[in-house]
Amino acid sequence: MNDYVGKYYQSDGMYIVTNIFDRRTSLVPPGNYVKIKPSSVVAVNNAVRSGDIVKIKKGVKKNKPLGIEDFEVIEVSETEKKRTSYQIDIHNEIAELPLVMSSIEILDFMMIFAKFAEKGIFIWGNEVEEKYLEILNSGEESLIQDLERFLELKDKVGSVIRYFQNIKKHEEMINKAKNEDELDKIYQSFKGAGG
Repeated sequence: MNDYVGKYYQSDGMYIVTNIFDRRTSLVPPGNYVKIKPSSVVAVNNAVRSGDIVKIKKGVKKNKPLGIEDFEVIEVSETEKKRTSYQIDIHNEIAELPLVMSSIEILDFMMIFAKFAEKGIFIWGNEVEEKYLEILNSGEESLIQDLERFLELKDKVGSVIRYFQNIKKHEEMINKAKNEDELDKIYQSFKGAGG
């Protein structure tokens, strides 16, 4: 098994590598990956970390471990290096979103919502408070417990959505920034906002 993988995304017909992971020691977030030959990991990783654009050459099959010869490094200005570095950092925040809320919690949230719907209780719109009171006044202990869990998970879902929206907003601002000072201010704003 090849232990080194490079995360990539597609942009303008190019496959751009953003991170290198060692599967033996890293939690590898969801995404698109290519295997990288151990002999090429350091060179590819150094190029990615430098802020230059590292792309997989056209015609290279991504189903086999890739060597340094399968990549093309495109040198960019210092401003673009900084932009790329910040974009990668922000993109990594998106990759970690699934770690903020587990699949079990999302499933639990949906199951409780479905349970309420089966009983004709729809918690949305302008009548949210009335529905909460309806459940509390029902006297059904299991429904009341479900409501408590639902509200806890609803807060968590809202938090994740706001976090994701903040990431996307800063990602867009970084893409539009015209110089290094703007990039630094936007990135510091992102980091200060919990990114």
